[in-house]
Amino acid sequence: QRYPRLKATASYHAAVYEVEQGDVKEGIDSLLKFIRKFPKSQHYLSALRLLADACQQTGRYAEAVEWYQRYQLQESNPRKRTEAAVRLAQCLFLDKKYADALKAAREFQGRYSDLDEELNLIIGKALSALGRDEEAVAVLVNISSSNTRGAEAAFLLGKYYEQRREFVRARAYYDTARLRRADSDWGVMATKRAALLQAITSETTSVSPSATALFLLAEIHNLNLAEYDSAMTIYQRVADSFPQTELAPKALLAKAWILLRVKQDSANAVPVLNRIITSYPKTEYARAAQEWLAKITLKIQQ
Repeated sequence: QRYPRLKATASYHAAVYEVEQGDVKEGIDSLLKFIRKFPKSQHYLSALRLLADACQQTGRYAEAVEWYQRYQLQESNPRKRTEAAVRLAQCLFLDKKYADALKAAREFQGRYSDLDEELNLIIGKALSALGRDEEAVAVLVNISSSNTRGAEAAFLLGKYYEQRREFVRARAYYDTARLRRADSDWGVMATKRAALLQAITSETTSVSPSATALFLLAEIHNLNLAEYDSAMTIYQRVADSFPQTELAPKALLAKAWILLRVKQDSANAVPVLNRIITSYPKTEYARAAQEWLAKITLKIQQ
């Protein structure tokens, strides 16, 4: 009781330490206690902001919005208020309150040019979520930085044109996303979508799609997109449409792999493996199928 200021400082730094060490939930509890106990502390404002950030980090978006609003009311620095407003708008969007997110982002748009890109991304995504696609596109095309936000904007534009089956424009935007930030999640996903569009284009522009094009399409669904049901359907189509090619048993084995490793469905994998052994007995795929069947049999016996 003799040193209340030191006690408040120690309490604040203990909470900060918990957050920085990754114990975010414990840090939130400590920050809440600090805010209630030391409302006049010199660290009070910083604690409000840190609490809001921690709530956003842990997906507690409604709570984060509340704390950002309280922080804004007490923060005298206009720049810091705007930075908090960006986070607040993000939380509203992530909480699927798209109209509120749109309103919040537009309210602070234009105050600081270096924050406008982030606000525009929120505005574009909110408009898209509200079904106002053309307005969303008009906003997203103005985001051109070579960073994660620029990559996300380009990816979203690619998805928009892909859904409209404007594949040339879609691929152009996917390529842009990759070039802007290849190592980001958006760059990686853009690379996968561009490869898929290449395969789709190869298939749909040919009167009789080749076994290679179909097999490539199945591989992309399997290995890149993890869309396993679609992959199995296309692998089966390769085997049924091009039974005399080397890709037929390879496609069947890939289908069996998905059934065994992903679906854990040995019952449906067995007939696929038996078809490989019967129809393509002298191939490496038949030998692999025999080994897989032996393992299935052994597992059943155990």
